[in-house]
Amino acid sequence: MVLIAGLSLDHLGWAMQVPALTDAGYQCVLFDNRDVGQTGESPTASYTIRDFADDTAALLEQLAIAPAHIIGASMGG
Repeated sequence: MVLIAGLSLDHLGWAMQVPALTDAGYQCVLFDNRDVGQTGESPTASYTIRDFADDTAALLEQLAIAPAHIIGASMGG
């Protein structure tokens, strides 16, 4: 289960949902988008929703996770 936060929110916004998901047998992947939470400042001054989607796809590829359920809130959706 990949949980993507909304604009300017970090991964901690999903804290209340994770226990129920893991109790149901799901592995949860949470991360911070560019320039949010525990990420460093992005070297790119501007970026698009497509860039965020590409970042998520690259993360899943790096972690060798496929297929996955994706849940997003607000911009993360």
